[in-house]
Amino acid sequence: MSIAEQIRQESDARESARRQRGAEAYRALVKATAAGGKPPAFEKIEQTAAAAGKSVQDFASDVEKQERRVATAARFQKIPDKRARRAELQQALDAHNAKLDEAIERHRQACEPLVSEANELDRAIDAADALKRELTATAGPDVVAAIDAAGAEHQQADAAVRQARQEIEIARGNGSEQLLERHAGKPGFDHQHHQRIVAAAKAAEAALPGLEQDLVDAEAKYHAAQAQQLEP
Repeated sequence: MSIAEQIRQESDARESARRQRGAEAYRALVKATAAGGKPPAFEKIEQTAAAAGKSVQDFASDVEKQERRVATAARFQKIPDKRARRAELQQALDAHNAKLDEAIERHRQACEPLVSEANELDRAIDAADALKRELTATAGPDVVAAIDAAGAEHQQADAAVRQARQEIEIARGNGSEQLLERHAGKPGFDHQHHQRIVAAAKAAEAALPGLEQDLVDAEAKYHAAQAQQLEP
């Protein structure tokens, strides 16, 4: 190897080492600046950036990137703790879910026979109308006659109550004291007719409690007669 080649080789090695040192110093300064301290002197930034073949704008961009990396790394370092906590929460949730499943199963086991019996009773109750129709259709003639008689008596009692209430209502309109005061002494006013209306109303009011009781008794008698057709 010639002397010139040796000189060039040594020069290249020194230049490479210089560039390596410049790059390392540049990276160290970027990390130190992004770590949170105040920025270094501007002259130092210029010198360090120039030694690494960088500009001040490159330095600012690299510091910004490093700050993001620091923040991202901090978040990433917390992930194991979050995973551990998540596993604890899942264990707790699984335990509660297991208790819920047990409770649901106990509820199913407790309700299943009750629901079955209730459904059976519903079917029996639904058949009641058909059973009632069959009993009604096969009732004896004496029972049918008793029902007809009780029904007729109930209708008569109901009509009597309605009639009495109607007479009282009419009398309250046509035979009231206010009507007497307004029309007494006027031509065409029939005082005797007014008195008859009042008397009829009083009689109806006096008879109404007894008629209402007769209706209650007739209704009870009618229901009792109907009940006989459902007996064996």
